[in-house]
Amino acid sequence: MRRRADDEDDRRHARELAVQERSQGADIAETIRSNKALAAKLEVNGTPAFVLEDSIVQGMMSAYQTAGEIT
Repeated sequence: MRRRADDEDDRRHARELAVQERSQGADIAETIRSNKALAAKLEVNGTPAFVLEDSIVQGMMSAYQTAGEIT
C-alpha cells in the first residue's frame, strides 16, 4: 500500500515540475507582459475585472448585479 502512495506522490511531483517548466517559457512570459500592458492601458488594477462591450466593471459583484451590467 505504501508503494502506491509513493507512486502517486511521484506522479504529482512530476506534473508540478512540468507545469513549472511550461510556465517559464518565453511564450508564457510574453503573454503575461502583454496582459499586464493591456491592464495598465485600461486602468484595470485588480481582480475580478470584466470588459463588457464599452465598459469595464471591476470588483466583486453579486449575480444580480452582474446580470444588471450585461442586460
